[in-house]
Amino acid sequence: MNKVASRYAKALLQLAVEQGILERVHTDLLGFDRVCADNKGLAATLKNPTIQHDKKLTILKVIFQDNVHSLTLNFLAMITQKCRASLLPAIVRAFLTQYNQHQGIQIAHVTTTFPLTSRLILQLQEIARRISPCRHIVLDQYIDSTLIGGYVLQVGDKRVDQSLRRNLLTLQKNCVTEGY
Repeated sequence: MNKVASRYAKALLQLAVEQGILERVHTDLLGFDRVCADNKGLAATLKNPTIQHDKKLTILKVIFQDNVHSLTLNFLAMITQKCRASLLPAIVRAFLTQYNQHQGIQIAHVTTTFPLTSRLILQLQEIARRISPCRHIVLDQYIDSTLIGGYVLQVGDKRVDQSLRRNLLTLQKNCVTEGY
């Protein structure tokens, strides 16, 4: 993670906590992240050094002024005025990571071949709790048909691979090494 982005994110997190508006700022920045993800043109504009910072600020105000808390808007403006608009997506990602740490939330990435039912989500959250010190687990699901079946669960630096693809590869490796 970019150190500068991390420092700005930490300052915003602390300010939001002090003012008692952490959840609102978090919601605002989730929205900002979503807008940047959905609109590659905005992200490209923020990173473009040939576009003046006042133009970037005008664009941000048009998009976010009526939709975010004044602290969030002032933060976006301050970053832009300091000619650091290109760092805004990284700052927002750093903030979201620090928010999760502050709240004791662990993001677990699960890859399956089909969308999960609520029952399977609960079971995978329980597995994730066993391998993570965090009690609050949020699943981020990905679909990958090459797994053939089963799941791959990633929690921090720990990985549980219960996919049929891995089992078949292990079986193939054992057959080759054992001479079957």
